[in-house]
Amino acid sequence: MDEPNIKEVAERIRLLREDCDLTMQEMADATGRTVQEYAAQESGEQDLSFTFLYKCAKILGVDVIELLTGETPHLKGYSLVRAGEGLAIKRLPAQGPASSGEAR
Repeated sequence: MDEPNIKEVAERIRLLREDCDLTMQEMADATGRTVQEYAAQESGEQDLSFTFLYKCAKILGVDVIELLTGETPHLKGYSLVRAGEGLAIKRLPAQGPASSGEAR
């Protein structure tokens, strides 16, 4: 998995802040920073700590993963398979060292 680009994460925070009609002052207060410190982080000039990301995600109403990747980690759908009604799956024997008799 690629490391999140700080500028991209900072841009997501800025866009979400604007969508939520929050000011930089409100976000600075919520994250425990001065407006200048917050602005430097939102612009991607400073590294983003997990605590900063967590506080931003909380006030913006998203998951930290969404800030990092731009994708929501929440389940969007599911399938229900009742016992005995699913597809049959033929399982092969395990191929690891324990099953082949090799010493560890």
